[in-house]
Amino acid sequence: GSVFADGKTDPVEFTTGEGGVIDLTDAWLVGGNTYTITEVTAPNGYELAGTATFTVNEDGSITFHDDAGQPAQAIVLGQDGSGTYQANGTDDGVAVITASNSPIAVQLIKVSETTPLAGATFELTPADGFTFADGSTEAQTITIESTSGATALTNLTANMTYILKETVPPAGYELNETEFTFTVAADGTIVSAEADGYTVSGSEIITITVNDEPIEVTLTKRNADGAALEGAEFTLHGMFANADGTPSGTVADRTVVVENGTVALEGLIADQQYTLTETKAPEGYRVNTGTLTFTVKTDGTLTEVESAEGYAIDAETATAITVTDQPTELDLTKLAADGTPLAGAEFTLAPDTERDADSRFVSDRSSIDLVVGEDGTVPTITGELIAGHAYVLTETKAPDGYALITESLHFTVGRKGRAASVTAGTELPDGYTIGGDKTAGTIALTAVDNPIELTLKKVNEDGDVLVGAEFTLSGRFADGTTQQTLTTGADGTAALPLIIGGERYVLEETKAPEGYVLPAERYTFTVGVDGVIHVQQNPLAALLPGDKTFSLSEDGLTITVVNERKPVVAITGSDVTSIGFIGFGLLLVGATCAMQRRTRMAQVAGNGKPARGRHRR
Repeated sequence: GSVFADGKTDPVEFTTGEGGVIDLTDAWLVGGNTYTITEVTAPNGYELAGTATFTVNEDGSITFHDDAGQPAQAIVLGQDGSGTYQANGTDDGVAVITASNSPIAVQLIKVSETTPLAGATFELTPADGFTFADGSTEAQTITIESTSGATALTNLTANMTYILKETVPPAGYELNETEFTFTVAADGTIVSAEADGYTVSGSEIITITVNDEPIEVTLTKRNADGAALEGAEFTLHGMFANADGTPSGTVADRTVVVENGTVALEGLIADQQYTLTETKAPEGYRVNTGTLTFTVKTDGTLTEVESAEGYAIDAETATAITVTDQPTELDLTKLAADGTPLAGAEFTLAPDTERDADSRFVSDRSSIDLVVGEDGTVPTITGELIAGHAYVLTETKAPDGYALITESLHFTVGRKGRAASVTAGTELPDGYTIGGDKTAGTIALTAVDNPIELTLKKVNEDGDVLVGAEFTLSGRFADGTTQQTLTTGADGTAALPLIIGGERYVLEETKAPEGYVLPAERYTFTVGVDGVIHVQQNPLAALLPGDKTFSLSEDGLTITVVNERKPVVAITGSDVTSIGFIGFGLLLVGATCAMQRRTRMAQVAGNGKPARGRHRR
């Protein structure tokens, strides 16, 4: 039943003036009556003080009543307001009610899980029909600069609705694109609907916490079959985020090592551009020489700027990069000097541990044996060679009819696995070339064998060449035969054809030039794999003691056969005269002897002794 002095009970509105004072004299308060005072509009930036109940005592003093109705000189409100009311007694007969307002205290905190982040930017806008405390309606830009991740939201007023939206995420994090709409209650609390990534907490100080997710991009290394590969290294170029969410401010390179086939690309910043380049391939693979250029969107997805062969951004998630590597490849071709492919050669390929202690094959084999096919090539050696390591290639068997390359080729695979060069400290042996296609990434070795070229030379004792001598050469020949017939030409020579290195041969002269003696001896020799006739000592001493018919040149490439002339009896004119005199003399002697015999016989007959001849008759 309390009324104003005029008997009315309708509420009376007052507005504080300069100094924050309201004169309630005109309210016509009546002693012994109880009244309520309610702040309906708080000063800008302050919470409402709320509603208080007080009684005007008969002496004009003021007594407040708490929620339980008990008298109190001061009360603190917490429901419809957050202020305090205090009765200060009388001042020169005037009772004073002091109402205190609490400022609206709202802070914004940016985190990722529990980690505070700096560097985010927000836009705060009054909803339609609402204003900031200063009456403005234009959007405010709020930047969180502190590494604590916190900043105050100011210029808010009670009973107003606002919209908060993140516009720039911290470096390394995705943008939270959700709009957060909230209303500041009379007591300074926040009333809002749920919003993804936003939470409200606190009482004295209201805290709006906004959670951002880190940008998560993965890099996966695979081979052409899709199997994961480990050990690759990449260079990622661009600007990266600091741990507190601020950008580093400088463009730099980061080395990314792929272990277990996949690695996270950390520290990427939204709206930044990056390049990704492989610098080291997994063992047995060659480096992908392309470079992928991409940008990161605010939602953490990637956009390809410049593509590269073997690089792919996952079309579904747009947050995963897959790089495919091809295995190292080595081709070996065997040719004759004229470029004709040669079959039948054999090689051994091995790690050159003498010059590179860490060299090995991916399969850990000690060596690989290679046999050259009909097309002059061996099957491509795939995925065995390791980039940056040294290997040695040795020919162990030449094609029939060709000399073996006796020196080994020492070569080192380039660091990208796409080329090779002669190993430092060695030289390229005659017959080998190193090439390939750097674009395709294939290493190509070529080995050129020279035919075995041995010569037979026919001369007399004076060293004059002899034409027309015929020989048979027996053994195994490159065409599959076992015997060849040779005839010396105008220069006294004949080629020893189709010789196979490592085989034993027998040379026999079957027809001597006219006027020369046919040697009875045969010459047996062995041709080394290098195409040279090798002997341990003088072949004459070893094979034909005391004979000088056969000899071998110092370079082991020419056999010389010497023919002796046949003996000849020659009769001159003086020889005939002498023979005539001798014959005539012998005739005279014979005649003289016959006459003497007849004389003796006659003498015997004259003495009366019978002659033998008559007796016989």
